[in-house]
Amino acid sequence: MSLGSNNWEDMKFSWKTTEPLGLNFKGLNVRPINKLFYDKFPYKISFTGNRNFRDIDFHTHLTDWLYDNYGWQFSSQYSSKARNVYLPRKWMVEEILNLFGHEAVELHGPLNEEHLDQLQGSRYTLEYRDKYWYNKFDTKIEFFRPYNATSEFSIEDLKGFIAGSFEEYHWYDFGSRTWYNNYLYVNSEELDAVYPFLKINYGEVIDNIVKCKLLEK
Repeated sequence: MSLGSNNWEDMKFSWKTTEPLGLNFKGLNVRPINKLFYDKFPYKISFTGNRNFRDIDFHTHLTDWLYDNYGWQFSSQYSSKARNVYLPRKWMVEEILNLFGHEAVELHGPLNEEHLDQLQGSRYTLEYRDKYWYNKFDTKIEFFRPYNATSEFSIEDLKGFIAGSFEEYHWYDFGSRTWYNNYLYVNSEELDAVYPFLKINYGEVIDNIVKCKLLEK
């Protein structure tokens, strides 16, 4: 994409045109996003300066360039830590970093195709971490049962099912008999074999399943 493009269709967001950035892009480590910014921007670049202190000349130049080249196909705001620019397309991220990357301090976006699938909705939620939970479990199952639930449910039955189905696991809260919100940490290989039976018997109290993806050092 050339500088100064006025093809607005090439600047609109769609999942089909959204591309991952990888773990590092243009010299910046990429921070994974959990959802779109403002429901239409998968990328965010943070620049030096904030709402109170900033290089007026630089930010005026950046603002003018953004409006001259992208019209209204971006968003920008100052926070207490930085100036954030939100973008719908990867080529725009690359273009801006080529021109203004010397003032960029942080970059957010999708990391890979699996991350993109998760953002669009899948069986699992992904959480990017430096290490596994308790240094050994790559999956967290979040259980939730409302106080006013009317269906029959036995916490002890669930705990017995887990004990008989997993060789290795860890409850966040094992002792309470009245918990309504709890986390179970397991390994994905074991969960894949157990999941159909867990879903059939206790699907009503499974609130979320989170898989850990390790960030490369």
